[in-house]
Amino acid sequence: MATPVPDNQSIILVDTTGATRTIQLPAVSSSLGRLITIMDGTYAAATSNVIIQTTGSDKLLNFSATSSIFSTNGFSVTLMAGPSNNWNVVNYFGGSFPI
Repeated sequence: MATPVPDNQSIILVDTTGATRTIQLPAVSSSLGRLITIMDGTYAAATSNVIIQTTGSDKLLNFSATSSIFSTNGFSVTLMAGPSNNWNVVNYFGGSFPI
């Protein structure tokens, strides 16, 4: 089951101990300009991945992808809700972007 990003939070520290976690981004249409940072809070994403998924027809980075799997320990990604139903990457730490 996916964990939705709360409306009142912009930094999400994900507990990656024990199981893969799925983070559900809010709809771009209700979040234009919003910045959200998602981080591996326990440095265990290589063992228990983090899946970031969009809502509805929203996409990541102008790709046709609606989700991406992050598997680098200590990764962090900052996304901004932009035009054309896209979550755009503003900043990424953790090797090659996993799309």
